[in-house]
Amino acid sequence: ELPAEAVQGKIVIIGPAHPGLDDAYAVPFSRHIRRAVEGLGVEATEVGMTKMYGLEIHAHALQMILDGAYLHRSPRNAVILLILGVGAVAAGLMIFGSGGVAKTLIASALLGGGVAGAALWLFSARDYWLDSTPLMGVVLLQAAAGVAYHQVLEARNRRRVTALFGKYVSPGVVQRLIEKPELIRLQGSKERLTIFFSDIRGFTSMSEQMDPIDVTALLNEYFTEMSALVFKYNGTLDKYMGDAIMAFFGNPLPYPDHALRAVRMALEMQSAVARLNDKWRAEGRRTIGVGMGINTGEATVGNLGSELFFDYTIIGDAVNLACRIEQNAGAGQILISRSTYEEVKESIEVVELPAMSVKGKEQLIKVFQVVRQ
Repeated sequence: ELPAEAVQGKIVIIGPAHPGLDDAYAVPFSRHIRRAVEGLGVEATEVGMTKMYGLEIHAHALQMILDGAYLHRSPRNAVILLILGVGAVAAGLMIFGSGGVAKTLIASALLGGGVAGAALWLFSARDYWLDSTPLMGVVLLQAAAGVAYHQVLEARNRRRVTALFGKYVSPGVVQRLIEKPELIRLQGSKERLTIFFSDIRGFTSMSEQMDPIDVTALLNEYFTEMSALVFKYNGTLDKYMGDAIMAFFGNPLPYPDHALRAVRMALEMQSAVARLNDKWRAEGRRTIGVGMGINTGEATVGNLGSELFFDYTIIGDAVNLACRIEQNAGAGQILISRSTYEEVKESIEVVELPAMSVKGKEQLIKVFQVVRQ
C-alpha cells in the first residue's frame, strides 16, 4: 500500500500499535510518548502516558545506534564510591545534626532529592545512567537510623532532665529544659536570682503537743499547696527543711521578672494558708502562721555536694540574707529586701519597716513588708 519511494533507503519497523494487542510496555521515561503514539494515529489516552508500543521501543534503539548516542552506565566501582560518600554524608547528618528527628528527616529528604536530581540531569543532559537506586537505599536506611538515633538521644535526655529537675520545677519547665538542654548549667555559675524562704511560726512547740501522724498530715497538706504555687510561678523548689521551704527564681529558666514572680507567689501562698486555716479550724484541727522572706541578688547555682550525694541548689551571701530576713518575719508577714523592692516597686504595694540588724551584716538592712499587689 506504500509507494516504493516512501520506504526506499529507510529502515521500516512493522508491528502492532493498538492497546488491545497488548504490545505496550513500561519505559523509564515518557517525555515523547504522547507525540510518538499520536504519530501512529492512536490516541495517547488509549495506551497511557507511562507506556510505549514495542515498535516504538525498537525505533528508539535503532535511532540511538544510527546517531551513536549511546547511554553510558556508571561503573560498579564508581557506584560503590558514591555509596560510601553518600553514606558518610548521611551519617554525618545523623550524628552531628542538632535538630533532632524533624531536621534529620528534612536533611535526608534534601539529600535524597539531590541524588535523584543529579541522576535525572546526568541521564537527560549527558546520556549517563547513574545507578541511583542503591544510593537512595543508603539515604533511606540512614534516615531510618537517624530517626532511631535521635529518638534514643531524646529519650535519654528526657530521663536525665527529669531525674535532675523533676522534683525541683514544674512539668512545664521540665519540658522546656528537654527541648532546650543548653539552658542547663550543672557545673555551677553565678547568676542574679530571687531567693525565697518561709517557715511556720511556733511549729516546733506546736508539733510537740500533736500526734506525729497529725503533724505529718498537716505538713503534707501544707507542702502540697505551697509547692504547687512555686511551680505555678516557674520557681525552683530547692528543699524542705523541717517545716521551712526554700525556693528560688530565675534558674534554670531565665526570665527578667523573677523578683515579681516570687513576691506574687508569696502573696498567693499567704492566701492559701488562710484557706487551709479555715478548713482546719472547721475540722477542729490546729492552725498555723507563716513568715516569709525574699531577697534578690547574685548566688552560685548548680550541682553541689559530694561524690556520694549532690543536690541542685544555690549558695551565697544573697541566700543567707534571704534566710535572715525570713527569720525576722512574723506570722502572715512577707518581708523583702531593698534589692527586691527595687525590682517590684511599680507593681507591689509595700510598707517600709525600720532597718533591722541581721546576723553576718555589720550595717542595718532596710526591709519592706509586702501589703498587696
